[in-house]
Amino acid sequence: MKKATTMTAAAVAASLLAAPAFAHDWTGFYAGGQLNYSDDSIAGSSATSWNGGVQAGYNHDFGGWVVGGEAEMKFPGSDLGGAKFNDSIALKARVGYDLNGTLVYGTIGGVRGNMGLGGVDVSSNGLVYGIGVERPLSGNWTVGAEVLQSEYSNFASSGSSFYDTSASVRVNYRF
Repeated sequence: MKKATTMTAAAVAASLLAAPAFAHDWTGFYAGGQLNYSDDSIAGSSATSWNGGVQAGYNHDFGGWVVGGEAEMKFPGSDLGGAKFNDSIALKARVGYDLNGTLVYGTIGGVRGNMGLGGVDVSSNGLVYGIGVERPLSGNWTVGAEVLQSEYSNFASSGSSFYDTSASVRVNYRF
């Protein structure tokens, strides 16, 4: 009996390993929108806000591992004690793994933020990184969530670092 149980367990394990684990092909272009909750801070001032954004990108599925790139624009509108965080544009690389149709990924890239200070717009470059998850809905539609941290050292030569932390719900259409 013990030998039969061991052989059955080995057969089940072998069939699970041999079965295709990747139910979704992530290869292709996509575009979509996002709803964000952001927490922003600079020079002792902080603010939270609900805002939106858009994204577009391309992924290539290597049979489990997924690699891609994405361009994203967000419109935060946070009021930070006389400064208003107007928008940010990010170019990000994404690397993830398909867990039976759910893509879990990490992302890193460059970001450019624009802030209004006393009627003058100033911009600065920074680093953006985070994690995300995406799942197919139906047809070509997917839904996901992403948490990002954007860091701008010495924003617009002001001597102050600026941080934008956001949690997003995202919807994409895959072409």
